[in-house]
Amino acid sequence: MRIAAIIALTFAATMPELHAQIPAVTWRDINPDQTNLADPDGASGGRIHHLATLGDTFTVFAATEWGGLYRSKDQGLTWQHLDGHVPTATWDVAVHPQEPLRIFATSWFDGRVNSISGINLSIDGGDTWIHPPGQPPAGFCANAAGAQEPAGFGISVDPANPDNVYVGTNCGVAISRNRGANFVWVNPTPGTAPGNIWSVIARSNVIDICGDVGHLRSLNGGVTWTGPTGIPLPQGICSLAVSPWEPYVLLAAVGSTQAF
Repeated sequence: MRIAAIIALTFAATMPELHAQIPAVTWRDINPDQTNLADPDGASGGRIHHLATLGDTFTVFAATEWGGLYRSKDQGLTWQHLDGHVPTATWDVAVHPQEPLRIFATSWFDGRVNSISGINLSIDGGDTWIHPPGQPPAGFCANAAGAQEPAGFGISVDPANPDNVYVGTNCGVAISRNRGANFVWVNPTPGTAPGNIWSVIARSNVIDICGDVGHLRSLNGGVTWTGPTGIPLPQGICSLAVSPWEPYVLLAAVGSTQAF
């Protein structure tokens, strides 16, 4: 994670006035602290890959490593498993900025014969889910498993163009122009077959992605791409984030020991 540390430290050093604007933060552990299981470690909360909140800030969604999706309606005090979301190896969850009941979730391939892993959509706040139409074209993916064993990773809804939803997958980038009603797959590296795209950031038709080939950018909503640029090729999962104070500052964390 050295890349993220370098960028964050540089940013903080050049913007000291921001420290005075950041309010004090208090952390509270909301993992379960007791269990009726025979396993004494059964009360551990497990790995949470991503969180998302509705506009009211009281409702929180959690995408877990193996346990599926959870929802809390009281800011994390109690949690409900969302049984309607069948895939269990979940990765990301996101709430549409204009439709708080429209929820997107991604998951790894779960080994089911009739799997609906990859991308799922709820329009009722997480109670029920559908697997939106769309899949990579035949021969599009780097290997057969990319299409036959779908997996979805990072999700981003363009806040300036909220009809546009971008999802990183194990076979390039899936794009919806109708708020997730259906998706089409694009290859950000036309010279090679598309691989894993772990993280996606969408801002006013500028799309940044991080995947097996590193960081790439599109300035036209995913039609054409440039890169890889700037960061070492990840030796595993990579992640992108945007500074909340300066939207032109992009932070990257990569699974690599290399530095600039």
